[in-house]
Amino acid sequence: MKKTYLAWIFTGTDFYKSIIPSYFLIKKLSENFKKIYLINLENLKPFKDFHSNETKLEITEKDKRNYSFNKNVEYFYPKNKSEFRNFMATKEIIAISNLGKYFSDIYLHILLAKYKIKQIQVSFVGNLQHSQLEFKKVFRGLKYFLNKNFSYKLITILSNFGIVPKIDIRFTSNNALVNKKNLLRKILDYFKFAYVKEYILVNSKSYDMTLEEIGRSSEENITFLDFIINNVENKALRGNLPIQDYKNHYIELIKFLKKIENMFKKKVKICLHPRDDLFEKKEIFKDFEIIQHKTRENILKSALVIFFESSAIIDAVILKKKIITIYSNFLDKSIKEGSDRYKNELGILQFNISDNLSIDDIKSIDTILNNNLDNYKSYIKRNVKPDTDEPGYLKVIRVLKERYFIS
Repeated sequence: MKKTYLAWIFTGTDFYKSIIPSYFLIKKLSENFKKIYLINLENLKPFKDFHSNETKLEITEKDKRNYSFNKNVEYFYPKNKSEFRNFMATKEIIAISNLGKYFSDIYLHILLAKYKIKQIQVSFVGNLQHSQLEFKKVFRGLKYFLNKNFSYKLITILSNFGIVPKIDIRFTSNNALVNKKNLLRKILDYFKFAYVKEYILVNSKSYDMTLEEIGRSSEENITFLDFIINNVENKALRGNLPIQDYKNHYIELIKFLKKIENMFKKKVKICLHPRDDLFEKKEIFKDFEIIQHKTRENILKSALVIFFESSAIIDAVILKKKIITIYSNFLDKSIKEGSDRYKNELGILQFNISDNLSIDDIKSIDTILNNNLDNYKSYIKRNVKPDTDEPGYLKVIRVLKERYFIS
């Protein structure tokens, strides 16, 4: 008789790059299940896509220790289909799936169906979803659109023929998604055509993680949340940002951050995205302290948090930090649109990094923050803590055990 195990299924050529963003949940799962597998299906892709060209993550031995797992977590990276078949011979897998929906991923979804692997999704970040990207080059844009949007629709169609599995449960902190009851949703649900069988509302990961730390909040420094300009999606659409635009952007950004330091009399610390190139950013931000994999800890100690567009800003919202969103004349318009959404949702200050800031602009932050705390509260209720007081990860664990691991 096959034994049932919980698995975290993903693809990626860099283990830490794939795991670090989800470390909190994986760690909590490992503390509540006897055995967990981390299954990397990258080698089973029939061909590579633009995500396969990501650079390796620079990570220290200390970081590796910080992101280690207990002995009940086993990493499995099959070299070929034969190894995967042998692995599955004695197991029933309940998979928290992080597989993509690109053409290169379709075969992996077919494998899940072949081995009757049940798919669960956990998407409880709590940030605003903004995916409007610029199609500056027609051929690149068309190729990207087909690879991302058409392939997703194809997977949904295939799921209705049993060729790929549907999502059994999607845990989400998006209240609007759970309660969405338009005509199309009703039709899909009625005829069981929907790709996701069931949505379950949970509190966000940011709420869970910040809940334990909120008493240690201070105002020692200023945190700037940098982002990856030439990320894989933007590169797939437009190639790298023109070199002169790239240089001009960082020249203006550094000037802006130094003005902020002078006005607040506090040091700015640069927090990088987990997938960013640490070596490159150290060359760019030579006059600042650069931090990677410690964003939450630095937001906790911040008097002010500055960002373009980042899911990490949710921690600052929960902690009721002063927040400025910024944009740049040298970046894609979609960055400005993402910044606009946060400005409108939270009622926070927004600046162009090329603006000639005055001390009066900065002094207005306190007034604006105090006048817009209700916006913070409303946002938290809709996107961060939309459920009861039960932490999101505990609800995920409870439901998984009740549905799939009843002894």
